[in-house]
Amino acid sequence: ELPLFEQQTIRHQFHQARIEIEQWMRLAAAILAHTSQGASFVTAPRSQFSHYKHVELIATRGRLVLMIFVMYGGNVSQQMLTLAEPLSQERLRAAADELNRRFDGRNIDEIDSFFNHLDTLEQDVTRLVLDIMRRADRKAVSEIYRDGLANILDDDGTRTAVRMLEERSLLNDIVADVFEEDQTRSGVQVIIGGEGRWEELKHCTLIVSRYGVDDGLSGEVAVVGSMRMPYGRNISAVRYVSELMSGFVHDYYAEEPPNREVE
Repeated sequence: ELPLFEQQTIRHQFHQARIEIEQWMRLAAAILAHTSQGASFVTAPRSQFSHYKHVELIATRGRLVLMIFVMYGGNVSQQMLTLAEPLSQERLRAAADELNRRFDGRNIDEIDSFFNHLDTLEQDVTRLVLDIMRRADRKAVSEIYRDGLANILDDDGTRTAVRMLEERSLLNDIVADVFEEDQTRSGVQVIIGGEGRWEELKHCTLIVSRYGVDDGLSGEVAVVGSMRMPYGRNISAVRYVSELMSGFVHDYYAEEPPNREVE
């Protein structure tokens, strides 16, 4: 386990950092690399499941309407919608108000289940909204902070893991695979020898944990190193940093959708 004095030192370092997610991710990667004497990576928090927050419809000219759509977590999309016929701003506002009343906090499945109960205009808007939400849910890891690559270059076994850390698409595939069975899986996951799935990790161990808010903004923190690593210490370090990052996301960035019963 990670000694109490080290936990206190790590917590102090986080409290000294600026309240910026980029600063915390860099710090988390540096701390994990130093503590494990291996390599580390931290992915930026992103929405695991999209939730509807608000839509606004603005008449432009003729049949063209500007749709501004906001999801919980801060994602904002603007898109043009072509209607079957020109409609007044009052009619567009009424449709937007009705959709906002029905769908605030809803996920894709909940919105989709109500689709056939909407009028033609509301269906046109909702179809576009669902498309945006589905694309957001498929979004890959966008930002990755790495540290400690030099720690694994001297070992023939761990050197192969550098490719995984440097190639965003490969790293994204591995992270997605680890959490594929349960997107809300919590706790530390230990992958030894690539478990026969990833050649790059054949002689390495990956210790990874998700941080953030369940069913909301979340990312991953991880350590990569030799299969001879001190497992107890490194698992404890990953778990502790994950908990600190989760608290940060919850306090400063997470915006939870309302808990509503389906109508």
